[in-house]
Amino acid sequence: MPNRFELTLRLNLNRFQRIGFATIGAAAITLALASPEKATAAGMDKFIAVGTGSVSGVFYPVGKGICKLVNSGRLVHRVRCLAYETGGSVYNIEAVRSRELDVGITRSDLAALTFQGKTMPPNELGPATDLRAIANLYEMPVGIIVKEKAKIKSLKDFTGKRFNFGNRGSGKRTMAELLFKYKGWGPADFAKLTEFSTK
Repeated sequence: MPNRFELTLRLNLNRFQRIGFATIGAAAITLALASPEKATAAGMDKFIAVGTGSVSGVFYPVGKGICKLVNSGRLVHRVRCLAYETGGSVYNIEAVRSRELDVGITRSDLAALTFQGKTMPPNELGPATDLRAIANLYEMPVGIIVKEKAKIKSLKDFTGKRFNFGNRGSGKRTMAELLFKYKGWGPADFAKLTEFSTK
């Protein structure tokens, strides 16, 4: 089944409860923040830090777009949104947990595993039961890209070749780790393993 990308949010009630930020759905983010009555109660300007991914990936423009929508009404609700380039899905989840970020864009399967405390390897912090999904963005099938001259027709043809494992903290990396576990692969099965990001 395809993975979904989601926004995950740690509910920091001291910061967000008076502006009604904990809502479900992408459209509801802007609508909930755009209430003049709640903005008055919020008092000082608020800043929301959104973790995305590399600038050449999909998460980055999505995060920028969300912040653009939020910021278009900031004179009313007094909330400013800032989108940051990050290492990707895993990094964003951990940054939300540590409160470095308020919102992080990530794969829904990784968010669900973190919520249940079933990450690989197990997270020392245990289950993240205070994480909340606030929007599903889109479904994403897994794509594996090879050069035509590599003559790779199936997964078994990957052995002995160069393989990009993806950067640490990214969804690509966790997907590669799952593939390696499923196939029983290790570094010795490849000519070279790299850790390049999407950049």
